[in-house]
Amino acid sequence: MAKIKVILISLILLISVNKTYAYEISDLIKILIDKNENSSSFKYDDLIDDLDLKNANSIYIPEIDYSYNFTNNSSSTTTTSTINSHTNSISASMNLYNGGFSQLNLLATQTRNEAYDFLRAYQKELLIKELINGYNNLQGLVLKKANQKRNIIFFEKKVQEAEILFKASRITKTDLLDFQNELIEAESLLLDYDRQIDNLMLQVNKLLDMELQDEDVNFTFSINIPEKSLKKKIFSELMNSSYGSYLKYIEKTYQPELEMGKKDLKPSVDLSYTLSDTDKFSSSVNHRRSSSISLALSVPLYDGNKDENEFDIDKYEYEKKLIQHKDLK
Repeated sequence: MAKIKVILISLILLISVNKTYAYEISDLIKILIDKNENSSSFKYDDLIDDLDLKNANSIYIPEIDYSYNFTNNSSSTTTTSTINSHTNSISASMNLYNGGFSQLNLLATQTRNEAYDFLRAYQKELLIKELINGYNNLQGLVLKKANQKRNIIFFEKKVQEAEILFKASRITKTDLLDFQNELIEAESLLLDYDRQIDNLMLQVNKLLDMELQDEDVNFTFSINIPEKSLKKKIFSELMNSSYGSYLKYIEKTYQPELEMGKKDLKPSVDLSYTLSDTDKFSSSVNHRRSSSISLALSVPLYDGNKDENEFDIDKYEYEKKLIQHKDLK
């Protein structure tokens, strides 16, 4: 029995300790940073970029394929002959020239990845600023809510006094209703503060992927934001930020992407090698091995100007990107 009492007391103490713990704003920022790095779309964007670069960097890596073929040949004259053959083949092919497309694709991918790194860093900064802004707004609302609770206590006392005075015929019914209306308005304002706090906490929880109540957060910490940080940034300051770096790098991808559009207008040279081994080639040839090496040149001549039109579309897209990029600045 004594052991059960000890366990119950320990559980009560543990629950009370957990309830009294409150997250500081620094804790929330750490949680957000950890989420952005390990369990958000940013993580998978980085992984995708790494694989895109790995694929683009495989310029001179040949493609190797293996194939297996089973053949059953039957022939009949005065007798029936059946031959089962097994053929194993391995082939390798590599592009030697494709109008510089591979090199341009590697350059564009490297530059684009750097641009996206800066963009994601900027987006993470914005999320932290959004969290801090939400904390500041909640801090103000929590303070207003606490003050309003004190106001309600004040108005409740006023109503109680007014009811006593009304019973003593010291004030009119209208005066009593005025005091009661003040209390109702104060309670309505408190409910409005609760609603605003709930909405802001919903946004904060969405940022953090948590389920916090406003009671779980310590709002006593005061965040002092330097006055210069509140001023509107001039263009040069914006371009020196991570977002400015993103704009600079993403612009460098436009020209290579345009040149890559010429791929279907230029010749292509491919080298291939094939080795085949057949264990029962025919009734007279028991085993056969063959190999071949080939160099193929492909030159586009005419397709109804489809490739030319596609490149013109790429040029217009390029000009459009330049205009949109200028607007971003």
